[in-house]
Amino acid sequence: MSISSPKPRLTLEYHSTVGYLALGVVCIGLVFALVLYYYRVLDPEDGKDQFPGVHSFLAHKWYFDEAYSVLLVRPSLAVAHWCRNFDTYLIDGFVNLVGR
Repeated sequence: MSISSPKPRLTLEYHSTVGYLALGVVCIGLVFALVLYYYRVLDPEDGKDQFPGVHSFLAHKWYFDEAYSVLLVRPSLAVAHWCRNFDTYLIDGFVNLVGR
């Protein structure tokens, strides 16, 4: 007796719904961009002044570079520094000691 998972059935069932939702979001964004930049109904500077936090967040690219640096680059550099010191002082020191 085989017990099948309901996930594949649910995936197929909601696939078109999620696709239509994504298409709706794209259409809303397109209409907003047309109103904002093509028809000039709204002034982008007004939005910048009304929502400075959102503007700063988006202008800094969602702070992705800062998060990447804090989460990946700095820890990698710290580990590399530890490995370099281990190699320089412990391993090379031992080799130099034995060589004398």
